[in-house]
Amino acid sequence: MDNGQKLVAESDVLYVSPRLPTTRHTLKSVLEQNDHPAAEPYRGVLAVHFNPGKFEELSAPLTAALSRTELQETKCRIGQLGAELSQADLMHTESLESVVASVGGRWLGTMIRDHRLMTYFQPIVECADPAKVFAYECLLRGLQLDGKIVSPDRLYTTARDVDQIDLLDHAAKFTHIESAARFGLRTNIFINFNPSATDDLDACLNSTLAAIERSGVPADQFVFEVVESDKIDKTEELRQILSRYRQTGFRIALDDIGSGYNSLNALTLIKPDFIKLDMQLIRGVHRDPYKSCVAAKLLEMARDLGVATVAEGVEEPAEWEWVAEHGADFAQGYLFARPAAEPPQPQFRPER
Repeated sequence: MDNGQKLVAESDVLYVSPRLPTTRHTLKSVLEQNDHPAAEPYRGVLAVHFNPGKFEELSAPLTAALSRTELQETKCRIGQLGAELSQADLMHTESLESVVASVGGRWLGTMIRDHRLMTYFQPIVECADPAKVFAYECLLRGLQLDGKIVSPDRLYTTARDVDQIDLLDHAAKFTHIESAARFGLRTNIFINFNPSATDDLDACLNSTLAAIERSGVPADQFVFEVVESDKIDKTEELRQILSRYRQTGFRIALDDIGSGYNSLNALTLIKPDFIKLDMQLIRGVHRDPYKSCVAAKLLEMARDLGVATVAEGVEEPAEWEWVAEHGADFAQGYLFARPAAEPPQPQFRPER
């Protein structure tokens, strides 16, 4: 490209310079398949126009098709609407990985700021009588401007990529508290609590208390579910904060028991009121002797410790029968109801 050569961008343009020819071939193919045909205004540089408000429609298939190394080694730059880009401009580039993360953080931040997070509810039922709702777990969703739902995996993956997990975790918690109050729930309310997502657990507790006081929902209805227990490193601070949670009237659940050794270590640290058996352990537990043995021992241990149990991921009647026969207190899963924007009632009615 000549030093004086310029390109006028008629809309926002992503300029991509892959290091390897194979990466360039993959990029061109993926872009064409997703209705984003690429030009090659300069040797070795691909250019693709996109709607600034829909960058993720462009970036999502690229990040899915390329390896982490390719994303890091592919250089790119975004040209703004109406801007003239020179060779000097194109010399100042970032990795495709960092650009995708940075722009992705903008849509997430805007979604949080515009209060476009929402709660989906899934019932936790009594094992002995699946028609009775013991609690609702609050599950996070996002709402795009076009009305499409954004999955929790996509929300949390983006938040981690752009270092906004603390912001998202706080916003989710407040959204769930407000949603529970709006529907006037009288059941227990399970809300995820990620200790590794905040640097100040004490401030997190104070803000939670303030939100619950504003909601008017009694504190003793809330069960805070500790997630990602394998990443807990501030153990003594967490122990003290959870003690204060209990003094306030909250109860504590520990998620994904049976998914790894660290979850059992967290059990001794947290001493929860509830443990939730990991859905991968429960899936097919009635026909897998290894899962059956592990799950039965965990249920027995919980009974000995006086800890209530929730079997997650129950999808088949035979799985419910197994966990009920082996003493699980509560169950949760698609067999009873899928998550919904309005608290659903259980649909499973076992034959007696």
